[in-house]
Amino acid sequence: FAAFYLVFMKQGERIGVGRLLAVGLLLGYAVITEYPAVLIAAILFLYTFYRLRDRRRIIWAVLAGIPPGLLLAAYNFAIFHTPLPVGYSYSELWVEQHHTGFMSLTWPRWSAAWGITFGLFRGLFVLSPVLLLAVPGFVAWWRTRERRPEWLVALISVLAFFLFNASSIMWWGGFAIGPRYLLPMFPFMILPIAYFVRRWGRRIWVQVLVGTLSIWSLAAVWGLTLAGQHFPTEEHRFPLWEYAWPAWRQGNIARNAGMLLRLPGLVSLLPLVVVVMAVLGVLFLLSVRGDRRRKSLSISSNLPQRKRPEMATPGLSSPQSDRPVSNPERVFVWVVIVGVLLLTSLPYLYGYLSCPPDKQFMGLMLDVPDHGQYLSWFRGFQDSWLVSNKLTPEPNRPVFFNLVWWALAQIARFTGLSYAPLYQMFRWVSGAVFLWVLYRFIVYFVRGVWQRRVVFLLTTLSSGLGWILVVLKYTLTKGELLYPLDVYIAEGNTFLCILGYPHFIFAAAFIVGVFTLLWQGYQKQQLRYAVLAGVVALILGLHHAYDLIILYGVWGVFFLLVWLRARRFPKHLFWSEVILGLISFGPALYAVYLTSTDPIWAEVLEQFANAGVYTPDPFHLLILFGLPLAIAALTWTGVVPLHNLDDQSLFICTWFGVGFLLNYIPTDFQIHMLNSWQVPMMILAVRGIRHYIGPAVSEWFSNRRWAQSPERISQYLMVLLLIVVLPTNVYLWAWRFVELRRYDYPYYLHRDEVAALNWLDKNTDAAEVVLSSITIGQYVPALSGNTAFLAHWAQTVDFYDKTERVKRFFDAAVSDDERVDTLHTFDVAYIFYGPAERVLGKYDPGESSLFTEVFSSPQVRIYAVQE
Repeated sequence: FAAFYLVFMKQGERIGVGRLLAVGLLLGYAVITEYPAVLIAAILFLYTFYRLRDRRRIIWAVLAGIPPGLLLAAYNFAIFHTPLPVGYSYSELWVEQHHTGFMSLTWPRWSAAWGITFGLFRGLFVLSPVLLLAVPGFVAWWRTRERRPEWLVALISVLAFFLFNASSIMWWGGFAIGPRYLLPMFPFMILPIAYFVRRWGRRIWVQVLVGTLSIWSLAAVWGLTLAGQHFPTEEHRFPLWEYAWPAWRQGNIARNAGMLLRLPGLVSLLPLVVVVMAVLGVLFLLSVRGDRRRKSLSISSNLPQRKRPEMATPGLSSPQSDRPVSNPERVFVWVVIVGVLLLTSLPYLYGYLSCPPDKQFMGLMLDVPDHGQYLSWFRGFQDSWLVSNKLTPEPNRPVFFNLVWWALAQIARFTGLSYAPLYQMFRWVSGAVFLWVLYRFIVYFVRGVWQRRVVFLLTTLSSGLGWILVVLKYTLTKGELLYPLDVYIAEGNTFLCILGYPHFIFAAAFIVGVFTLLWQGYQKQQLRYAVLAGVVALILGLHHAYDLIILYGVWGVFFLLVWLRARRFPKHLFWSEVILGLISFGPALYAVYLTSTDPIWAEVLEQFANAGVYTPDPFHLLILFGLPLAIAALTWTGVVPLHNLDDQSLFICTWFGVGFLLNYIPTDFQIHMLNSWQVPMMILAVRGIRHYIGPAVSEWFSNRRWAQSPERISQYLMVLLLIVVLPTNVYLWAWRFVELRRYDYPYYLHRDEVAALNWLDKNTDAAEVVLSSITIGQYVPALSGNTAFLAHWAQTVDFYDKTERVKRFFDAAVSDDERVDTLHTFDVAYIFYGPAERVLGKYDPGESSLFTEVFSSPQVRIYAVQE
């Protein structure tokens, strides 16, 4: 077909020598690769001869076709000692069949014709019914009176292969999943289908028909191709149902590249999916570029030469669609970035420098349990592409992947750095990337350097009205912090995320980056930006899959609203959403597959409710985000009427509105939808001050001596807003020093405890289970590499049961029989006994014959469980 394309694309032009040589080489290679291809090769040779103006030049194609023939002759001579025979004649498996007629070819038979078309065993139209549309397609093509020579080439190629296959007494093709002998003709069946779609494609019933047949064809062909690691036998008279479906249900997948990466089962298909989606994306972009080039040529040829009118760009509402960032702005952004990173590093520096000699600062200041699981992955990924859940004692397969912690693990492998410096590097990179991408995004949606800087600072530093609850804590509530989540929720608080949740701010950077790329593509009407956005979203999905919901939801609703506003289908937005989804949906499928098929990970997902952390109701959401949310909500004009909104306003309003709804999706991870929502909120808050509140206040004071212009009043109000949103983050930052000054769990461990964990690392098997308090357990997988009995509120299966078991294990009043039950049920190998365990109870394992002491230090002892 490539040879056909090379000749076809030179219609009306002289076909050069190089192209003729390529045609001859391709035809010769096709024949030695698949002998029956000689039928089409002969047809295409005649077609090339017909298209040549000087037909003597066909000799170049002939000369190029000779080397493949000589190569085949040399191969036959080396193997069979004669250059002429076909290798099939020497096959011991099919001797009788290949000696019937000419290499199994006799006369066309009705049974064979039915078998290769509609038979359940090898029927082409059973596996790929969409190809049936080629029949009316040939009729539609003929009626157009277009390209009659090409019509004849396609028709003869298809008929020749059907007759050839129907003439073989081995029409089913031996070991195969379909009528494999027909493969070379498939491209020539696609050509008439294009004419069918062009002729009748606008009709709804045709669209439904083509869509239905295409879905069946894709599902059947790929389903049968990827099922099992062997071909279906001749006993499977309906392989699609009798072989493929059972294989898929059992997770029996054909060998593929993903298995080389040690990806199990269905997950192994992810590399294939990514490659296919990437190829389809490239082909789509090439086709779109070709369509635009043809339209451009058509328009330019029809326009008067004396004056060419300006062509409006769809979606371009701003006179400055690609606003540059000035040097002073760059300096401002980098000053803020460096300042924030230095400020958030001070508590860590204090933790390391002030640490007592008998303690070790663990390099964490917030949410140690969750960081414990991340560090467990970090350690596991240093040895494998996939990791198991080591925060629960139940045996489980290594099926989990997270790109961020895998990448950090590889850096650790090659540099020898421990998690502590790498964590700080990750925190700095995440914060810097988010803040830089944030400002680039703001440039597209906010006019004026002053307003951009205010939005940037608000997004970076804003922290809500939680400081009021802090004041109440020290005045009226006697030391009790009311509604602590309204203060400590990290999602949506940029500064707090940079301080102690770098993975959140890293994900937010990707979200904002995707929207920036999509917006650039929309303004320029170039889908290459959608491809880049899809790649960025794919990376995001590989470490924060649930954030894909934000991308799909916001951009999808924006597409619908633009469609309603313009009352014509916005093709660019539609295809950008499709490209975004096709490239990036793999991680979402992987997450669904993992949590629905693996019992351990399904239980982990169910235990997300154990945290009891959900998106606050709207009232508490107002406390969490403070005045920016109030101003954004009160001045938000919504999206109706649509014609009053330019593109920038419509997108920001869409993100804000859709984001609010996503915050309350009925899942246990709904609170993560807050991540990045602060971006449209702060833009709307500044717009609200500038367009509504500032002018209103200016008018109120217009008759007084201190009257100021609306612009100046707006600036004053923005500065005041910045001051009001700072106190909560100031408290959160300062409180880190207070907590670190206690030199206590979970931010500090005794050096004896760290030494004991290091002993476990060097002297025990990583699969062995260590029972300890959760205080130590959350560090066990990361520091010793062992499996923890109790470590995390979600990752530890049956968390509350195991919490109770640990509590009772160290209770001196509990019998040894109950302890033995726990030890044997979960195959516990070692008991970690230190200060954190002594707090749980007075039971000392050293006084029992059930255990043998294997490690001892002043603070900690480790006991091996007697078999």
